Amino acid sequence: MSALLLSPAPVAFPAWILGRDPSKKMICVSYAQPLAVKHANDFRTVVNTAWYRSMFPTFKVSPRKNTENELQTTLGGGRLATSTGGQLTGRGGDIIIIDDPLKADEAHSESARNRCADWVRTTLMSRFDNPAAGAVVLVMQRLHVDDLAGVLLETGGWEHLNLSAIAEQDERVQDKCKSLARSQAWRLAAPRASGTRRTGRSKAPIRIAQFFRAVPTIPCPTGRQHGQEGVVSRLRSTSVRPSVDDHRSKLGHRA
Repeated sequence: MSALLLSPAPVAFPAWILGRDPSKKMICVSYAQPLAVKHANDFRTVVNTAWYRSMFPTFKVSPRKNTENELQTTLGGGRLATSTGGQLTGRGGDIIIIDDPLKADEAHSESARNRCADWVRTTLMSRFDNPAAGAVVLVMQRLHVDDLAGVLLETGGWEHLNLSAIAEQDERVQDKCKSLARSQAWRLAAPRASGTRRTGRSKAPIRIAQFFRAVPTIPCPTGRQHGQEGVVSRLRSTSVRPSVDDHRSKLGHRA
């Protein structure tokens, strides 16, 4: 279960939003349909657990729509999974989540980048039920100065958070899944996509330490699971200066 919750954008975030408000309609996008389906299945696994249902008792799955690509709630909300370039005719939502819209090996293809950006701007962004209240979250690996994050940041109106693949100065974020040696080897193998390569036009980095503060360990509702206690971290709200510097980008935009 902990592995599923480590996919915050397409799995944990929709589960949290719909737990708090089951009437919300969410559209979740990934670069390929098989990946979108995997995220949808992981989301379904989370919301079907006993601890989730006990934490969010108003969340109930509608028997009328619970398919591989779509799950609806009894209050009219739900989660729809699709891929970049997918058909969305007649579909609408309140929150759009875009998680890695472009494959890494297509990042240096101008036509692939343009297709992705054009689909997001002309198709995806038109799918809000209420454009004045709709929100978009983009989470992606920075691969090119003109990738989707770069294109959207150029338009303005976005809040931008950079997370370097390799920490710089006070940006110490421990990643148990990747050692520094592995990151260094990856950087040598693919310098264009390196975590230390500046993919943007701005030279002012955002120090990620300003977004987090330490909180006490809070046990999961069911207590210890698999020998470990759950830990809840809080993201402190703050204003973010636009920048296109680093390898990992999280963009949040209100329509």
